[in-house]
Amino acid sequence: MNRLFAWAWERALAGKPWVLTRVFWRWIPFNRPHRFRIHRLERGAAWVESPDRRPNRNHLRTQHACALATVGEFAAGLALLGAFRPTEYRLIMSRMEVDFTRRAQGGITAHAGLEPDDLAAVEAELNTHGRTTYTVTSLLNDAEGEPVAKVLTFWQIKSWNQIR
Repeated sequence: MNRLFAWAWERALAGKPWVLTRVFWRWIPFNRPHRFRIHRLERGAAWVESPDRRPNRNHLRTQHACALATVGEFAAGLALLGAFRPTEYRLIMSRMEVDFTRRAQGGITAHAGLEPDDLAAVEAELNTHGRTTYTVTSLLNDAEGEPVAKVLTFWQIKSWNQIR
């Protein structure tokens, strides 16, 4: 694993996520114009902000549906990265579902987290078979804490040893 990424990841877990945010701006060119900011990171959980800026808005001046889907997927991916070491497992999103509940005004925060019981079951499956699937739910709220969307991302988790 890249030393810069490892260092930035540890800083983010210690409550200083700004370096990791910038690492991802560089590593994921698609996300760069959105300027998603990692707000908080824990083992198996992530909070990511989609700021209120022009590239994230639609013609109605609210957050664009695709920006909401992307920030939800990003938070879910970070939560999984925190639970499963990317040096040992490959994570690939295979599908996504988004339920929009209201217009997304202003900055939006996405939260994704893995339940401890689920985490133990996934780890057991990986130890037995070297691969599994897992669905992560990201809840998106506006600045007032009102829910604006729910993003379900479906992931394939596979040991690098099983990759041909």
